[in-house]
Amino acid sequence: MNETLNLPSFPQLSFHGVWCAHITLKTWRGFRDNPDCWSTAGMEAESDGSVRLYVTPVDYKKAPPTPEQIAAYRFLIDKEEAVYRAVLQGIFEDYPSRRESYGEGADEWECMPELRHPDELKKFIGLSTVNVLRTTWNGVAYIRFDLEPAWDPEHGFNITMHKDRVIKVGDTGAGEYHAEDDAKLGD
Repeated sequence: MNETLNLPSFPQLSFHGVWCAHITLKTWRGFRDNPDCWSTAGMEAESDGSVRLYVTPVDYKKAPPTPEQIAAYRFLIDKEEAVYRAVLQGIFEDYPSRRESYGEGADEWECMPELRHPDELKKFIGLSTVNVLRTTWNGVAYIRFDLEPAWDPEHGFNITMHKDRVIKVGDTGAGEYHAEDDAKLGD
């Protein structure tokens, strides 16, 4: 049986090891659609901005989201455009090194053309999940955005944010570690 939670600021959350919901971020409309992080089905379709939201309980049990996690989610919703622009700029700045790592002539190369502007990423990436992490700094939790690129939909990558500040663009799953390292620097 799945437990549900109604908490102001969040949509109705259900517990599946983490608190889960679906949200719509209008700034992510028109990107590649990612209905399932392990499937390439729908990768040619455009997203309507719907993504999965995960909120990791601090104790890995069914504890409700903390005030810091609520503050992070509220910031995301209230400042969606600023967060979106920072996320896109962070990915754009990281993109050349990812592109270079594939090497010219690789099969993925056609999915990684040279880009001149962050908005050009729309055709090549899709947002699959937004994760409100356990780690906090200055009263606000960190958030990790999980993305699926056309050049590597199986593995993907993520970007860890604190409010509208980029912490790190990294490989899938590493966001909590990036957040912990950043929080230590802030203390």
